[in-house]
Amino acid sequence: MTTTVLQGATTTLLGLFAEYPGGPAEDLDDVTITIVSADGTTTVLPGTSSGIAHPAAGMYSYVWDVDAGQAPGGYVVTWTGTVDGDPVSAAELVLVSAVPTYVDQLASARRYDRVPYQATNANGDPIPGAHGTLWDGVLGGNGAAQVTNITTLAGAPIPGGILVADARGYYPGFLDLDKHPSIYIIGSETGVIDGVDPVLIEPSDTDDRVIAIEGYVTGPGGLSDRLDAMETSRGEAGGLATLGADGRVRPDQLPGQIAGATGYAVTDYGALGDGVNDDAAAIQAVLDLVASTAPGGRVIVPPGTYLLEEELEIKSAVHLDVMPGATLKRGSSSMQYMIRNFDDTYAPTAYGGRGGIRISGGVWDAAGDALTGSVTAIIFAHAKGVMVEGVTVRNVRDWHAVELNSTQDAIVDGCIFEGFNPVASGRQISEAVQIDLAKDSGVLPGIGSGAYDGTPCDNVLVRGCTARAYGALGSFGRLVGSHSFTDNVFHKKIRISGCHGQALNDYLVRGYNWIDATVSGNTCTSSNGGIRFEVPSAATVGGESIDVTGNTFRDMGTQNNGASVVSAVISVAGLTTPSSVPIRESVISGNVIKNYANAAAIEVINTADAITTGNVIKSGTAASAKGIDSVSSANAVITGNKIDTVVTGVHVRDVNSVSGAGVAVEGNSFASCSGTAAQLDSTAAAFRDNRVRACGSASLASVEITGTYWICTGNYIWKSSGSGKAGLHSSSAAGGGFVAANTWRGWLSSTGGSGGTYPTSAQFQAAVHLDDNTGTNDLATGYSSTEKYISSTNN
Repeated sequence: MTTTVLQGATTTLLGLFAEYPGGPAEDLDDVTITIVSADGTTTVLPGTSSGIAHPAAGMYSYVWDVDAGQAPGGYVVTWTGTVDGDPVSAAELVLVSAVPTYVDQLASARRYDRVPYQATNANGDPIPGAHGTLWDGVLGGNGAAQVTNITTLAGAPIPGGILVADARGYYPGFLDLDKHPSIYIIGSETGVIDGVDPVLIEPSDTDDRVIAIEGYVTGPGGLSDRLDAMETSRGEAGGLATLGADGRVRPDQLPGQIAGATGYAVTDYGALGDGVNDDAAAIQAVLDLVASTAPGGRVIVPPGTYLLEEELEIKSAVHLDVMPGATLKRGSSSMQYMIRNFDDTYAPTAYGGRGGIRISGGVWDAAGDALTGSVTAIIFAHAKGVMVEGVTVRNVRDWHAVELNSTQDAIVDGCIFEGFNPVASGRQISEAVQIDLAKDSGVLPGIGSGAYDGTPCDNVLVRGCTARAYGALGSFGRLVGSHSFTDNVFHKKIRISGCHGQALNDYLVRGYNWIDATVSGNTCTSSNGGIRFEVPSAATVGGESIDVTGNTFRDMGTQNNGASVVSAVISVAGLTTPSSVPIRESVISGNVIKNYANAAAIEVINTADAITTGNVIKSGTAASAKGIDSVSSANAVITGNKIDTVVTGVHVRDVNSVSGAGVAVEGNSFASCSGTAAQLDSTAAAFRDNRVRACGSASLASVEITGTYWICTGNYIWKSSGSGKAGLHSSSAAGGGFVAANTWRGWLSSTGGSGGTYPTSAQFQAAVHLDDNTGTNDLATGYSSTEKYISSTNN
């Protein structure tokens, strides 16, 4: 290859050696470098090993400071050495160019490409061929001087400085050879029109322009060297700058003199960004410089690949801005973190640690596809006021992309988390964004021991983020969640919105000891579960105030990475054993769940005063798929849901003697439930104002009730062809029920008597079958004079 360098400049010479072309790198036993002129007459550097660096396997470098008086011309650089006693060599040609002298020819005129003035008559019609004149003041012929030293844009003189309008009355552009500060135009040779003022026109350029470059140089060089010099001036005072897509000067093109105001580029402090050399020390130096001398300042990582073989530590009031095209890559398996806001001796408490931190942009490659050792890319502990924005974190092994531990007022916004490698046991459930507490060294390693005060997170927003597979690695276990807890210590005010999960191993969101939490407007596909809030098994106090709204799930219950299918797409679960620890006040509303292999689309377990409303549930494929499973959730309200093509639409039940009494199932729509639309097994359930069509089987009625003290009123229950052994079947042995004001379509209103034995042959036609479990004295009629019967099964 050929390298060109100017006299007095510095160049780094490289020698690369491999076992064979394109093969693995191979180190030499000894290495020397020689520099000789191409004609062999001048030896610049006799064979020497002094000053040779060895930055990587098979790579050798030497910095040549070219003397300012070095003769221009070609020089041959020769690397020599041995491998197992055999001589090897490599050579390259370096061209030394004389420093050129340039004369920039500046434009000798100010240019006016457009004259925004039209000559018109009193009616507003254009005047073709009208004469117009130019003046250096607003008074035209009444005191201002006429501008006459002008030419056409092509350089031809314009006689008398008089412009002639075209067919539409517009005047042509021109060059002002005297470069007046201001020029005014008026459609008069005298500069005066009664009642009309001259109009100020703006030049197309306001600064002197370089219109030519002439180079005077001996030896290699010339215009190409000048252009190279101009390119290398980008970002320097008096040099060129490049505009980004937003029309602003790119940060890496800003002059170093104003870096303190706009940012500190790590490449100005020794970072190479070549993906080979370790840039951790250089980047750390800039982070420390900004923290100590310019709080609130911005550290810029320009495009390139920056190898990190040490963990970075970010302090308060620093913005680390990784530019598009820049990648930070973990370079050592011993690194537990890529960047953190603490070290092994720092021991803050509560929210008193380093805060006011922002990390934005770029790719953070944790290299979990190649390196060993568990890793979290970005972690904050005991922080207040932090933001992670627009970053891509990939190839995490075992742990997390971002961890918010004992942190208050945090935002994770617009990030992508892709590629996860669960190697350690049980790590299939790891979160891309973990919300955790400062419990102990097992939960938060690498911080001072005094920091383990149990502080949870408070006021966290995760929005617009995505978790997905990358390359050969699958997706994370969860997008957001927790898996550590301390009894009666809660993460508060957690909001997850506008995110997407693809092929997750566990849940999109898992709230573990959370209160005042909202999960809204998210999507998730081809994953195991959607959203789960739960109480830890050893807890004595449960969470509260949970809102799950407006999320969409498709193709759920998918086993990824060998994980077992979780029980429900959306789950809010208190404890029913060994003691009753409820979750209180939850709302599950406006969600869409379609195509799921989980046991239920939605389950609420020991969730006091739960409201499940306005959800759309369709196509449960499990053998006993339920739409909504209400377990030991007293006074729950299930209303306004649409449930289609499942086995059981709604199941209301108790477990472990924890009561789920008083559940209201109201205003829902059930269709094509192959088992039953509703199975009500708890006390005092109400089934009101629902619409049921084509639900039931040979063994189950459209509505099945085994609980006591129930009511069934105002429903429209449509038999359709072949559905259900009865419209309503209750087999309560004790307690009572009430049936009134329902509409039964396609069912028989009577089986020939209200007091005799229920005829088995008629069970598949009766609207109401009340069974006292004695085999006699069953009632198989409409039960109430308020019932309405429609014999047709057609629409």
